[in-house]
Amino acid sequence: MTRDLTWLRGFLHLDALQQQERISDTAIRLQEDTVLAALSILDREPGVLLADEVGMGKTYQALGLLACAFEIARGEDRKPHVLVVTPGPDLNHQWLRSAQTFQQKGFYGGFPKDTFHEVGHITELPDATARHRVVFAPINVFTSARGHAERGFLLDLWFTHLELAGPTRAAIRRRIEASGVQVCDGHHFLGRTAVDFGRLPTAAFKGERGGHAGLDDLYNSDGVDAFTNAWRVKKALDRVRFQLVRKVLPKFDLLIVDEAHKLKNPWTVQAQAVAQVLGGRFKGATFLTATPFQLGVEELRRVFDLFGCASEVRPGFPDDVNALFHSIADYQRTYEAFEEAWRFADSRQASAFAEWYACAAVAPLTADPRQAVPGLECIDDPNVATLARYVWELRRLKDHGVEHGFRRWAIRSLKPGKRERRHDRPLPIAPEEGAVVPLLMYQRLMTARARSGVRSHVEAAETSIASSFAAARKGAMVQEQGASDEAVAYQSVLQKLLVAADDVHPKVISVLETAMSAADKWEKSLLFCERNATIDSLHEEIEKRWMDRLHAQWERMYPGSDMEAVFGAGSGDERKVGIFQRWAMRFTRGQDELSVAFRESYPHTLFLRPDESALPLELWGDVSMLVADANDVLRSQRSSGTNATRLDYRMAGRCVDVAVARWFERRRTKVFGQYGGLPLRILDPSYPRLGIGLVEDAEEKDMAGATDLSIEWTLSEDTLRTLLAPSRRSIWFPFREQMTMWDATERVAIVEAVRTFFTRRQVPFVVDVLERAGRSEATSASFRDALEAWWTDPTCPWRRHLGEFLEYLPQLGKEERAEVLRYALPLGEFAARGNQGERRQKIQDAFNTPFFPMILVGNRTMQEGLNLQRQCRRVVHHDLRWNPADMEQRVGRVDRHGSLAERWLTETGGADGHILIDTPLLERTIDPSRYRRVKEREKWLDFLLGVPPEIGRGNLDESEVPPLPSALTEDLRVRLGPLVDGRSDIGRSPV
Repeated sequence: MTRDLTWLRGFLHLDALQQQERISDTAIRLQEDTVLAALSILDREPGVLLADEVGMGKTYQALGLLACAFEIARGEDRKPHVLVVTPGPDLNHQWLRSAQTFQQKGFYGGFPKDTFHEVGHITELPDATARHRVVFAPINVFTSARGHAERGFLLDLWFTHLELAGPTRAAIRRRIEASGVQVCDGHHFLGRTAVDFGRLPTAAFKGERGGHAGLDDLYNSDGVDAFTNAWRVKKALDRVRFQLVRKVLPKFDLLIVDEAHKLKNPWTVQAQAVAQVLGGRFKGATFLTATPFQLGVEELRRVFDLFGCASEVRPGFPDDVNALFHSIADYQRTYEAFEEAWRFADSRQASAFAEWYACAAVAPLTADPRQAVPGLECIDDPNVATLARYVWELRRLKDHGVEHGFRRWAIRSLKPGKRERRHDRPLPIAPEEGAVVPLLMYQRLMTARARSGVRSHVEAAETSIASSFAAARKGAMVQEQGASDEAVAYQSVLQKLLVAADDVHPKVISVLETAMSAADKWEKSLLFCERNATIDSLHEEIEKRWMDRLHAQWERMYPGSDMEAVFGAGSGDERKVGIFQRWAMRFTRGQDELSVAFRESYPHTLFLRPDESALPLELWGDVSMLVADANDVLRSQRSSGTNATRLDYRMAGRCVDVAVARWFERRRTKVFGQYGGLPLRILDPSYPRLGIGLVEDAEEKDMAGATDLSIEWTLSEDTLRTLLAPSRRSIWFPFREQMTMWDATERVAIVEAVRTFFTRRQVPFVVDVLERAGRSEATSASFRDALEAWWTDPTCPWRRHLGEFLEYLPQLGKEERAEVLRYALPLGEFAARGNQGERRQKIQDAFNTPFFPMILVGNRTMQEGLNLQRQCRRVVHHDLRWNPADMEQRVGRVDRHGSLAERWLTETGGADGHILIDTPLLERTIDPSRYRRVKEREKWLDFLLGVPPEIGRGNLDESEVPPLPSALTEDLRVRLGPLVDGRSDIGRSPV
């Protein structure tokens, strides 16, 4: 069968979440074309590089390829094996969640039960690959078994291989242990004995040419004395380990490697592991990376080297790879010469060049470097003629070398209008008076240490002082001793200066003001730093400023109240309860009407028709009967001491719910068939005790308490009217249609998570309502009246945010939703730190809601694997990275399919759909020079991977360079989009 679009759409539905994520038809078609093009490449090559820009759905493209592998195997009546290698444990679990969502949301329904499995340790890998068709493994899994007993086992295998005598074995062990490498007796590895592994090939003990030495190589070079070098011994043992793992793994139909650029260094353990463990064990490879090379294009060669490890590699593959890199090198040299010449061209020469190119561009171009430059004889100016020669050579190298070579193995699509969509602003910052002295003293300390001959990591020191005074204070430049008396004196003075100046660092102040100003407009900000001390400093200062703002808001309601009076202080027996805490407790205390303020009023949300906004008038004519019914239900319940002797609004509300349900059962039986049968649950005898979830949770335990007493209070008509009044429809009434998609358990979880969030200390919801009520000592009734009046206004910001939150939840898988509701949303933190690995997923889930956090501060651990685009479009590079790929990865957290920017672009017609990227550059520091260097490197990263050239890009000076003719920039663009249906570059289509 022909593998075309019709074939693909017969089983793969990449548009399954198109409406919810608001992804364009063009973007979906691009993903489909990419999958088909990747399949075509894998038919003739050992690997394909999926290199779409960050945020364009490479994970789902890879999962689409995975689905194709299963579909093809089904047609051939066989079962496929696939291994997905991920960058680390967090992303490993995220891949598993994505695959489960891919299956659950209807992208592909052909995965058998228990297809997916994740492993965290190498000992799990053999059994997992035997039992499951798709296994997700973090890259460090290949180095996770390096214990003392394992080393002993590997050594014994080698001893047996060489048939070494006992004394020689003992001598080698002594030297290894003397080097600091611990070894003890081991009898198993991967759950197998030496007999199970059998005789190993010689390759297990010999290093490869140009690689690390094997155990045989060490022994043959210096005998037993070679084993005194701990580093060489560990590398040799790694090789044996990799060969053993390789021996027990099956052959994989498809190997998928995420963030493949992490394997750029062939000397790392991870790169060695992939090459040696998986070499010859996979038929085809799919590598995912938006940044195939970072500091230099030669890094890309490692990707092709790993492709060459496939079980089947066509003849001529290495030659084609070498030819590509030769073309790239020639292209770079020629372009740099052209760029240098163009910078000196004046407007007259630029105009003459443009006229020549308009005519020459239509001339046929061949691969022959001897082809004459058309129209060259008509150019009078020798400088223009030089430019023409360069350009003709560039086009030849691009068309017949670079582009042709890349397209053999790579597919890369660009987001249309990337430059127009991104507002990238370098922001020079001049140090003010309070910061000048610490900056100067720090420079003098660096000079003094250099004069004293003490080795220092100058770049790290310069990064620290440019980042924050806190980072500089904790850095080695200030903390390390052993320099000259002059340097020690500077250190002593600086330590005091940096502490005193900690809150006046110009860049910290600038970033704080930018982020807080955005938060005032309810816009989220993503801040990237290089120093943990800066993250802590920023986070602390943001929280301080936010709490000051909250205190000012509370003080308007309670004049004269200081911070302690509002928010309390202390803990345990010495804890002082503040005004906020007293209000927050009222929402959980059953004797206060506010305990049901954020609860869902089921009579209004489950029993009314869509066209009704209030309970029917005839129901109010039966109030006495409703009260009697509610009290009849109440008398059958048991509760704790306080709740048994005093009115408990939570229990009263549930008894009224039952009475109303019985009334509707007699008058409108059809309502019990709507909303998935949820109204029937209210008639369940256990509903008053357990709620609509019909299971005991924290609230039910609180209502029941430790004792079991009869309820002494009764429910009055006034209480019933309070609970059922039109002004008590609850905050959930406008969203009753959105709530219909949830079962009882998730419905309860949503309500509880939102209630918890609204009553968190850093969330201003309660004080916002108090301001609406117009008085601080508002009664429960007046508070609810103010809330209802505000909630009926469609412009109410909290109502809008809650609606957006309910739109977001269906896009998550069940496990992800549970994480959001149970952990992420209830955090209620205005600002969060992303350098805490164990909270990565919770922070992502919370940041993607329209609620808090508003500001996320993190380091490089936040650059990859997190999708933060749902509610954020602002990125601040507080600190720069030398690597432009890292900078792109940062922005890629928010520039993705379904992003806030894309939604605003659609809603505003392009008026406000921009990604905002701020790069503060502190003058008199490393910032400006690093910015220029990064932009220079970024030029080649972009240029060779599809972005049209732009001379003068990234300049901080005011010099102007004539723009290149637009036709030339398009002709020089390397097009790597999928070649499907005769379209050479689908990426040109607008979103």
